[in-house]
Amino acid sequence: MHYRGWPAPSGLHEAATLAPPPLAPAVAWTTLPVPPSARARKRAALQAHATQYRYSADYLLSFVRANELFGDFPALAPAAPSEPAGSPRSEPPEELTASERAAFVGVEWRAVGLEGDRLVVSTVLSRPLAESVEASFYLFGYRWDRPFAGMPKLRVEVGLLGHRVLDQDRRPRGARSTWCARYARSPRVPLAALGRPERAFLSARTSVADVPLDWTSWRVLELPASR
Repeated sequence: MHYRGWPAPSGLHEAATLAPPPLAPAVAWTTLPVPPSARARKRAALQAHATQYRYSADYLLSFVRANELFGDFPALAPAAPSEPAGSPRSEPPEELTASERAAFVGVEWRAVGLEGDRLVVSTVLSRPLAESVEASFYLFGYRWDRPFAGMPKLRVEVGLLGHRVLDQDRRPRGARSTWCARYARSPRVPLAALGRPERAFLSARTSVADVPLDWTSWRVLELPASR
């Protein structure tokens, strides 16, 4: 999870307790203790990410604490806002490099809902996409009567000059430009393309090359009875 200024204080404080960030909407958190032996393994695992550790060691080590936090947002209903009204962050995370900071574009949910037989997700960006920056929307379908591994897992990738739709690494049959609004900040995906799900798992991110810049929390959308 990325939340500006969290966790605090930065750096290695193994004996300190990790407090949750003040997310909105509120999240019901569960905390579990982490014994010293598990903290040592976690620290070693973080250090194994050599490139990230080289320029953001203090940030990564901030997560080696005496406890771990677990929580989730409540499920959404169609047409309900997925995040509180507001602007996406304009300040990049401290762990990004100088060139990634220069390219940074923040992303935030605006709303999610249904238009007829289509699922519509809407986001707001902190600034227009540059040529090297891409916005991606992730939409996964779920039904109780089908294995999740066999359900569509769509990714709508949007750049300055165009977009493409993928189901995992394949282009789904029938994917058309009408799935996306202008500049594709509001993809409109037919429920049939998601396997007519009972639930949809949603997320969005901005990235440059393969490096994530900013991303929204994953959210669960409860849909009406399948048609």
